[in-house]
Amino acid sequence: MRAFIWIGHCNGGHELRDLEFARYAQKKGIEVTLGMFKFDPLLNFEQKVFKPFFPKKLQGLNNLHIAKKISSSFLDQFDFVFGRFKNKTKAFKVFRVAGDLDKTWIPSKKSRMLYNYIKKREEKFLKDYDLVFGCNNDAMSYLLRKGIKCEKSSNFVDINIFDIKNQKKVTDVLFVGRNDRIKNFNALKLACEELNLRLVAIGCDDWISQNKLSYYYNATRLVVLPSFYETFGNVVLESLASATPVLCSKSVTAARELLPYVYVCDTDKESIKKKITEILGDYGSALKKALDGYHFVRQNLSSEKILAHEISCIVSRIS
Repeated sequence: MRAFIWIGHCNGGHELRDLEFARYAQKKGIEVTLGMFKFDPLLNFEQKVFKPFFPKKLQGLNNLHIAKKISSSFLDQFDFVFGRFKNKTKAFKVFRVAGDLDKTWIPSKKSRMLYNYIKKREEKFLKDYDLVFGCNNDAMSYLLRKGIKCEKSSNFVDINIFDIKNQKKVTDVLFVGRNDRIKNFNALKLACEELNLRLVAIGCDDWISQNKLSYYYNATRLVVLPSFYETFGNVVLESLASATPVLCSKSVTAARELLPYVYVCDTDKESIKKKITEILGDYGSALKKALDGYHFVRQNLSSEKILAHEISCIVSRIS
């Protein structure tokens, strides 16, 4: 069986999860070709390179451009294709949706217009897909509302990388995420300054390897994700897989999906500050909650378990 899996750039959460999907497919004997914006010599795959048309920061427009550019005759070579593709093909078309795209918080009018343009185009061609995985309840509601055929799946985490490392806690609070207003970092920064806590922020401007990221999760007392919205928030899974307590805003989808194992707050500075004080003031309870989450994640949300389900769904429907 042959598969074409679109990756683009290997420096974002969605792209890394799609790459893990490709690795699992390859492990199961599927011949995988990756679609890339630039050849990566570190990846042990056949790669087809497509030159991006827009600057790298306009990732959504580049993906939309590639969705139109990749021809039917190219896609027809494969048994299934995974990614955004507009053109019709004999190959079985598969995609994964991480959350409710209608809920995404976009700060500026210009950005909202661009986002809505990309979203509408994506919704239109996803209706012609053979299989779309919804990775949580928000994603399933969104797909069903749009009339898109879907199958329930889940977000996942590599439990071989993210695990308990028994390192010394050298940081009070850790923030993981890009430098974007939707992440609400400034409110967290002000809260930590007023509480006189050491805050470390990573991934804001530069990509960081997952092995290094695992070190940071184990070296902090508390991970905080104060975003105005997250389609899921894999930071939550990675924190719990490391048995590190995590605080999310109520707007983070993972907070609702994993409520017994995480703390939640509002997005304003005072709410964040109050909840951090409460968690660190009863840290024994916080560690117990995180350890319960650790066991739940390892049992139910490992990449091996979720990807086995997705590949099984694809293979059974093609056969």
